[in-house]
Amino acid sequence: GLPALDHTSRKTTFYLPDFLPDPERDGPQGILFLDELPGADDQTRIAAYGLLLERRVAAYDIPAGWRIIAAGNRPEDDPANREFGSALNDRLVHFLVEPTIKDWLEWAETNGIHPEILAFLSLMPQFLVASENDIRQERAIVPSPRSWERVSRIWSNLTNERSRELATAGLVGDTAAHRFFSFCREVKDAPSIEQILNTSLEELHTVIPTSLQALYLMAYGFQGNLSRHNAGQTLHVIARLDNLKGDRHNNLPMAEIQRLAFTLVVKRALSLKLNLAAHPAFKELEADRAHKEVR
Repeated sequence: GLPALDHTSRKTTFYLPDFLPDPERDGPQGILFLDELPGADDQTRIAAYGLLLERRVAAYDIPAGWRIIAAGNRPEDDPANREFGSALNDRLVHFLVEPTIKDWLEWAETNGIHPEILAFLSLMPQFLVASENDIRQERAIVPSPRSWERVSRIWSNLTNERSRELATAGLVGDTAAHRFFSFCREVKDAPSIEQILNTSLEELHTVIPTSLQALYLMAYGFQGNLSRHNAGQTLHVIARLDNLKGDRHNNLPMAEIQRLAFTLVVKRALSLKLNLAAHPAFKELEADRAHKEVR
């Protein structure tokens, strides 16, 4: 807070921040969230210590029904942050939160992240966050879930390939950007989702990609392009993925790609409020999946 003069008592008092819980305004219960506390300056830390250790600061007491949660990066993750010290550490319950590729993909699939990014990180999950080597070398630019989301937004606004490369490297670092653009070049000539859906089921084997990278991109492409008009054909194509003609796909995990594509499409359909259960291909896929689980 800020010091102020009480002219009646002739003493100095403090005007406290408005964000501190007020039971009359905010209710009898809640959470006071102190974000980025390890990076706070000394004066802010001193005030926060009072709240955390004694549940009071100056003449203010935290209401009994309110809980305090502090968050921030560790010093080894961000040099701008400092340790709390043993006195404060001993009075807190510590939880280390680490992002996983599974959790991030589940979020990204419903938040408009580009299929190329989803497919790339599905195949190379080590590039979701900074590596131990990145941390040891204290590299300023490293990949993170937040930076990949920003890469996706850039891809929506930039069409020039060189501009995309420079912006991506500036967000996730040179190593991750190089591997990502190598992936993009490998799948650049893969058939579009529209081309695949417009091909007859008898000729599907001629357009379904024959590289693992392009197959993952196709699976996420089915999800991103799903609509009321193409839902039926999308399901029919997915149902044929593990039973294509010829031997071009013999050494590829087609059943795995089929399961991924089906799961992604069902999630997308639920968000669009599309009823897929009435399609014959949906029943076929469900029956096939149940049969494989029994085996």
